[in-house]
Amino acid sequence: MSSNGRNVVLFGFLSWIFIIVIGTVVHSSFSFLGCSLGIAPFVPVNESIWEHLKLVFFPGLIPVILGAFFFGKRRNYWIACSAFFLGAMSFIVSGYYSYTAIIGRNFLIADISLFVLGVAFGELLWYKALHTEDLPKETHRVAAIFITALLLAFISFTFYPPHADVFIDTRDGVSGIRCDRL
Repeated sequence: MSSNGRNVVLFGFLSWIFIIVIGTVVHSSFSFLGCSLGIAPFVPVNESIWEHLKLVFFPGLIPVILGAFFFGKRRNYWIACSAFFLGAMSFIVSGYYSYTAIIGRNFLIADISLFVLGVAFGELLWYKALHTEDLPKETHRVAAIFITALLLAFISFTFYPPHADVFIDTRDGVSGIRCDRL
């Protein structure tokens, strides 16, 4: 493996650790920080699946932005970043709904495992997409639009969640901002 290839692997590994650590730290920050609406768009405000995807997306934006300085000149960089987000979040959502449909309830250790494995799966897709042959220019625009749309969706759906299962708090069936102060 070339030194450039090792740098990509190292960056992906460090990103994985960073996202897991930061995602874990910010998990309960909304309640801990007094339910501040200023941080609400960026951290989970209830126990819905959608809100927990923020634990991947917002910590994941930091390595994406940093990585742009190191790997941004690679033609597939933004496609790789979109693949990361789509892969990690799809893994978590499909895994959660699959195991809870079979077992009938959720388990914290399974949810944490899905988070860790989902981010690892996303990082693998990021690596593979980064090393794929150059894709057409239009796909790069679509990738940038996808990431921007996710950002806007996380912000707006925090305050105006659609009526769908993924937005419902798994504790009590309510959606939207919940303030459970510690």
